[in-house]
Amino acid sequence: MARRNLGQVVSYLEEYNLRSAVKIYDRIPASAEHLKSHPKIGRKGRESGTREMIVPATRYILVYRITDGTVEVISVLHMSRESG
Repeated sequence: MARRNLGQVVSYLEEYNLRSAVKIYDRIPASAEHLKSHPKIGRKGRESGTREMIVPATRYILVYRITDGTVEVISVLHMSRESG
């Protein structure tokens, strides 16, 4: 699901701002990769069993869970949609 979210975000941004699309395309996966070595860096999530990490220098949040030591990114949210 998170890969699909990222694809949708980048596709949307490409239409309006290619520079932002490239930035997001680089930063979101890099942040997800960072979670592998620092899984508890994010705050507790709103949904039970999840955590949330703000992607640096963006308005995006990675929603993820840790299961048996493995990090699974569930979705990518824009901050304007984080409460909905």
